[in-house]
Amino acid sequence: MKKEISKKISELIEPNLDDKGRFIIDMMILDDDSFISPFCGGSPIISSDAATYLDNSIKTVPPKAQVVLHISSEVITKDKEEIHVQSIRNYYRNEQKQLIRELLSNKLASLTMFIVGIIVIAIMIVFSFLGFGEIWITVLEIIGWVFVWEAVDKFVFERNKLKKDLLRANQLINAEVVFKQNMK
Repeated sequence: MKKEISKKISELIEPNLDDKGRFIIDMMILDDDSFISPFCGGSPIISSDAATYLDNSIKTVPPKAQVVLHISSEVITKDKEEIHVQSIRNYYRNEQKQLIRELLSNKLASLTMFIVGIIVIAIMIVFSFLGFGEIWITVLEIIGWVFVWEAVDKFVFERNKLKKDLLRANQLINAEVVFKQNMK
């Protein structure tokens, strides 16, 4: 009984790999009008619904693994396939740029908070030598350590999530896209 349950569980979580060891993300497009955002400017990008589907699908893929996207559709013509590929890449390039900006902002904010925390702790030490009241010294100590902890939290934990998101955006930018016209 345990072997059957174990086998069923492994079948559920077994990755869908192609012959080159790349993770396969299957996608079906039933309505071509809803795939590309109607609000894009000069460069086409995918709609928020398509992006949500891809974002959810990529969550099961290890961040450094290669990805191949299989798109099944009867409504996409051969001449529009490249536009669809570019719309996916454009969307995730924009995502990539935003994440790079957030990583830079995270680094600057972490550094600033760490420096402020160290300065406040240094002021606390000076005040303790000058004989200021114990309450003010304790308040400065708490403020200093809160700034230092927030800097560490931002840099270590928030930055890690941003890096994973950046790796996932890169996976979709570099993914090979294969169109399958026989959806039935």
